[in-house]
Amino acid sequence: MIRLRKALKDTLSLPKSDFPLRANAVVREPVLQLRCCEAVLRHQRERQSPVWLVHDGPPYANGRLHMGHFLNKVIKDAINRFKMLQGFRVPFVPGWDCHGLPIELVALEQLKNKGETPSAALIRRLARSWAEKHVESQMRDFKRWGIYGDWEQAYCTMDKEYEALQLELFGKLYDKGMVFRALKPVYWSPSSKTALAESELEYKDNHESKSIHVIFPLTFESQKNLCASVKGKLGALIWTTTPWTLPSNMAICYGLKLNYCIVHVPRSPWSVDHLIMAEERLSDLQDVEYSVLSRVDSSKLSGLEAQHPFEPRNAVFLESEFVTADLGTGLVHASPAHGQEDFMVCKRHFGDILSLVDHAGYFNEKSSERFRGKHIFTDGTSEVIEACKENKVLLNLQTYRHRYPYDWRTKLPVIQRATEQWFVDLRECKDEAIAALNDVEIYPASGKL
Repeated sequence: MIRLRKALKDTLSLPKSDFPLRANAVVREPVLQLRCCEAVLRHQRERQSPVWLVHDGPPYANGRLHMGHFLNKVIKDAINRFKMLQGFRVPFVPGWDCHGLPIELVALEQLKNKGETPSAALIRRLARSWAEKHVESQMRDFKRWGIYGDWEQAYCTMDKEYEALQLELFGKLYDKGMVFRALKPVYWSPSSKTALAESELEYKDNHESKSIHVIFPLTFESQKNLCASVKGKLGALIWTTTPWTLPSNMAICYGLKLNYCIVHVPRSPWSVDHLIMAEERLSDLQDVEYSVLSRVDSSKLSGLEAQHPFEPRNAVFLESEFVTADLGTGLVHASPAHGQEDFMVCKRHFGDILSLVDHAGYFNEKSSERFRGKHIFTDGTSEVIEACKENKVLLNLQTYRHRYPYDWRTKLPVIQRATEQWFVDLRECKDEAIAALNDVEIYPASGKL
């Protein structure tokens, strides 16, 4: 049997190799890193050839590396090495983003657990310590992955030299008048008490809101000017899925392309006998007995005023392009502090706007005493609905499921809230920036559009 095995072995023609049967990573990994990273870096520093740079968005220094980091860095590393093979010198300098909310939230959580008062200086100190810790750990892991880079020259956005350059650039923008501060609605997270960018939002498809139809009774003078022949009181019917925005209402928006009509409601249980709304949206009155009295040209709505459902002020009718017949009643209640479109329409008509919600989502000290201190998503909404009922202006109340933005960190709903924000007006450098793209190759080419 032994003789047969030897005979069979002699009939095989197999390649011979000095490669060990086992990887022996503990020994081999440092050798490969020297060969594939440090030796390559020395060669790149000495190379005299055209430079090629990859614009690397630095990772946050706020935690351990994950598969997202791996995918990002390995793809960029493959591109860098490919460009080296093409003859370019590739001086890749890694960096870390050490500023922003993710790191601040960690610092605030640490202070909360210790029961300490979160002073600005203490938050900065804890945030810097946290960032330094993860810059060190991430750099170590990037090196182990074999990512090519000049790690000795790696930068952090919290470096004094980096911050000095930022301040210098900010100063130039400010001197040119490009930096300004203005009131503007932004996505705001009451749960994390901060403004959010679009990229920091998640959307929940089955969010539940309280949907209400509310009546704004027209003032005596406006009703007389619109339809003096109509006997009884006339009210504008609006629909909203954010009842908590009603206290800060300032206007009612209508669309010039819509057809409006006045309907009579016999035996009306509300404070008015007639309703004005878009003819295309009469289906919203499916549970209400009514008859159409007359049609109204949309241009006649301009400048009319209606009484606020429960506040001692009037809402003015304003033309708006965003009003459509897709949803609602064709009349949109406008609260400029809580909607970009509302803000754009109202700022042309009003000097100041009402902003009645604080950073944590509670009605602030400017609110009516009835709502003050109540949270907009809970007892604040309930109190607004109750106020509408008491004033006999609530036509309908339903639970409405729809797509709604959430804070991607806290997993809680966000709002739009007008706050003082800093902006940079880029109009001055827009043409120059667009012209600079003519010398940039973008893949795919459609991305240039």
